[in-house]
Formats: sequence, C-alpha cells, structure tokens
Amino acid sequence: MTTPLRPPVPDLTDPAQLDIARQSIEREAAHMQSLGIGTPDYFGLMSRHPGAQRVFFIHIPKCGGTSIRKILVHRNRCAPVPLPGSGTLDQATTYMAHSCPPGSAQAELLQSYLAEDAAADRQQRFLRVYAGYQMFQNPERLFILGHKQARELVPYYRADKDVFFTTVRDPAEILKSMVAYRVSHTLKNARRPDSVNLLNYLQMDIDTFTRAVESRPRSVAEQILQKESPSMAAFLSFGPGLDYRAVVRDLKANRVYIAHMSEQSQLLTALFGEQTVHPRENSSHTRQGLAAEFTAMMPVEWASPFVDVESMQLYRHLEAGGIIGHWEKGGSKVAYLDLLNRL
Repeated sequence: MTTPLRPPVPDLTDPAQLDIARQSIEREAAHMQSLGIGTPDYFGLMSRHPGAQRVFFIHIPKCGGTSIRKILVHRNRCAPVPLPGSGTLDQATTYMAHSCPPGSAQAELLQSYLAEDAAADRQQRFLRVYAGYQMFQNPERLFILGHKQARELVPYYRADKDVFFTTVRDPAEILKSMVAYRVSHTLKNARRPDSVNLLNYLQMDIDTFTRAVESRPRSVAEQILQKESPSMAAFLSFGPGLDYRAVVRDLKANRVYIAHMSEQSQLLTALFGEQTVHPRENSSHTRQGLAAEFTAMMPVEWASPFVDVESMQLYRHLEAGGIIGHWEKGGSKVAYLDLLNRL
C-alpha cells in the first residue's frame, strides 16, 4: 500500500482554507477507520506509511520514557502508533494536538478535536488528530507508544531501515520508582483504573491504604512489589528466555542503542539530530503531602530483594562494558556500536 498523498498545507487564517483543511482531515480519518485502523489496534498505520522509518523505543517502566515519547512527537516528527488502551490513545492524541506552535492556526485546529463533542469516541478523535498531524508535520518516522517488550516489536522491525533504542537505570531504582508512583497516584486518585486494581489486590479501601502508608510503609512497598516487579531483562529480551547473555547477544544482533535515562537528550541527538533543551519529566517533583513523604523516605534497599538476577547481571554488564555513560561523554554512534559488539 502506498503512502497517501497529502495536499500542501493550507493557509488556515483564510476561513475557506480552514474549512477545506478540516474536511480533508475528517475525510482521511474516516478512510483510515474504514480500513479497520483502530479495530482492534493501530498497527495498520505502519502499512499506510511504508516509506517512514519505524522507531522502536523499548519503553522500560520508570526509565524516563514519558518525556521521550513527547519529544519524539513534538521535536522529531515521529507519528505515534498507540497500543490499545485509553491511556496510550489519549496520550498520543494529546501529544500530537500540542505539536504545533502554541497559538498557531494549526495548533488551534488540532486542539479543537480535543473537545468533548468534536468526535464520536476516542478512536475517531485520535484518527482526526493523527490526520492533522500528518498534514501539518509531515512526519518522517513512526513509533509504537506504550510498554512493549523487544520480542513483541520484532515482527514489525525492518533491519535495513528501522532502529531500536531504549533507556535504562539500576534495576532496584526502577522498582523503587514504580512503588513510589503507585503509592502517589493511588493517594491522589483512588478511582484511576490502576489504583482500583491495586486497592483490590491489597483488599483495602483508600482510607485503609492511607493509614497503611503512614504506619507501615515498608509493608505496603513489599506488597506492591510482590504484585508488580518489572524486569529490565524481560523488556530487552528478543526471545522467550531471560538469560542475560542471550539478551546481550540479541541486543548486539539488533543494534539496540542503549543509554542511561540521564543521557536521553544526548542519545536522541545522536539518533535524530540536535535536540532543543527539554527537562526530563518527573512526576515526583509535583508530589505533595503523604505521597511526597513516602517518595523521599523509601530507601532503595526495600526494592533490592525483588530485583530479578538476570536484570541485575545485565545492568552490571552494560556498566562494565562502557555502555552506561557513553553518551554523556559525547560518544558517537560508531563508537557505541563498537562498544556494543565487544560486550
């Protein structure tokens, strides 16, 4: 299937051109919907744009990935292909709707589709904003937005054209951050689906949960970790096994670019060109009250026993091989691939 032709970007200050642009966007969105895009998933968008590079960001939880998602859409002309689910769909829609200069006619048109009555449902809203993003940004790349393990992305990967990359951190810090995230978001909004899921697992209501966080925080942390302990090795595995040596072998075979989460700006510059200065998003900076107290007092030692051995061995191997810290020192892609091959 060939990439759909896009008309030149119209002058949206002209009411007639604005109306034409809106009709074109909604016509393209309806066409994509008629092709089944969004039912049940959005992977069909990749077939709509076969010439676009596919950027496979392996988003390991709590490794700074949210800010990378946004910067890919806003600054690197990467159109998001969201995984099924209201959260990823809404995030992709919002990022695209705010990708044009604030106050511009393009931004106003895209953001008009965020209104409650501007679309029949989330699917239609996403497709309309996506069509507008294609019209105004003419993206060169696509990326899957959501948490997917490497082995789940392989079927869509074309070795001669596409790129894998990821950001990592110490596995115990991942788990510590995840616990703080769960506690803070549950305290803030007990009706969020993930908060409801956690409270049901703990067999607590929000008042009991709050008292538990105050009186026995370590017990709460350990119960959360028993329920959920993301494995870095699992996310970076291209096969069914988690043996860190097999993971390293596949990272090398697929030329996966890896950076510590603190090096994300340097990595993005190496992959896509100079980046505008942007702060890495960190929700812990906005926490207040009990959530902030819990985040500040939880030691990493509470999480360490729940780290899987393969993830810790993998991370230590990346450290010893010079992968961690490479980009911070101004390293190049060529030098990185040499380090990767020598792991």
